[in-house]
Amino acid sequence: IPATLRESVSGLRRHRLHRRAASAIEALRPDDYESLAYHYSQAGDEDRARDFYEKAGDRALAVFANPEAERHYRAALEVTPSGPDRARLLEGVGDAMRRQSRFNETLQIWREAIDLYRLQREWESVARLYARCARVAWENGDVPLGLTIGAEGVAAVGDAPESPGLAELLHETGRAY
Repeated sequence: IPATLRESVSGLRRHRLHRRAASAIEALRPDDYESLAYHYSQAGDEDRARDFYEKAGDRALAVFANPEAERHYRAALEVTPSGPDRARLLEGVGDAMRRQSRFNETLQIWREAIDLYRLQREWESVARLYARCARVAWENGDVPLGLTIGAEGVAAVGDAPESPGLAELLHETGRAY
């Protein structure tokens, strides 16, 4: 019955209904990020959907609900094909995967985020993520890879100003040495 009802409603009307549902939920339960993200996504409001998916991912990550956090960040990525928000969302996916001991996948995701941060010339984020990648390699028992990643990161940030991310990168590179 629900599928039949859903199919009988036109796309435009369905968008309007989801938008109304999202407005009602936002008025009554503004911290129900999961529902808000879903309804805004179904309404075609990708910006608000991304914001609420990210908030849901952040909340799930904060309470170590890692598979849920990964799912929410990935849903946010689906409505974020490009742009500055994408790197931050990839970083969240990597955090969730790292906590699930999926180290190789974490490295791949974070490398993609590093490339995006480089394009944006966000050297603090580049340094921080290189440090985190080196740490993941170390946690996975691959110290030589951690050293390689650390050295690559130090070369990548070059003459960037001193920052907490650079300090973290130098620390992780020193650990690998």
